[in-house]
Formats: sequence, structure tokens, C-alpha cells
Amino acid sequence: MTDTGTEEKGTGNLFLQMVLTLQTSAMQHMGKIASPFTGKVERDMLSAKAAVDMLVMLQEKTGGNLSAAEKKILDQVVYELQMNYVDEANKPDPEKPADEPAADEPAPGDGEKKS
Repeated sequence: MTDTGTEEKGTGNLFLQMVLTLQTSAMQHMGKIASPFTGKVERDMLSAKAAVDMLVMLQEKTGGNLSAAEKKILDQVVYELQMNYVDEANKPDPEKPADEPAADEPAPGDGEKKS
């Protein structure tokens, strides 16, 4: 037999680990932290947006099913990543010439139905 409290704590820890993994991935793709594989800081804004969008989706799909602490952490991570994404998206792409305009992309989670 398993203890329900232990099960909830275990799944809560797994949920937070998943959130933090996606956060790290998004920060890495935004060029905020170095790749653990290459040791280089690289930017891939499409991959960063995908990671943030996954967190926004989790936020929407888990509404009402998270503990107060889980909800607070997820909300803070999504907000922080969205602000960092906007900041990075407004910077020129280091691989493109300065006179070439940056791609206009909506911020992650923008334009999605909120309930």
C-alpha cells in the first residue's frame, strides 16, 4: 500500500521538476545560459517559444488542480520567461546583419484563449 500524502508529494515534485526543466530549456534557447553540451551561449528563439508555450499550456490545463505552492511557482516561471522572451525578441539576432529587421513574433502565450 502507498500513502496518499507520499504519492501527492512525489507527483508534486515531478511536476515542479518538469516545470524547472522547461524553464532551463527556455533560458538556454534564449541565450541566457550556456548549453551544457557545447558550453556556448546559443540563441534559438523558436525553441525558446516552444518551451514557454508548453508551460503556458500546462498552466491552462492544470488550472484548479495544483497546490498553492505549485501554482505560484508555475505562474512566476511563466511570467519570468515571457518577460525574458520579449526582451530577447527585441534584440537583434547576432547572426543577422544589424540592418536586417528582426522577425516579429508574438510573445509566447499571447493570442491564446484565457479562461
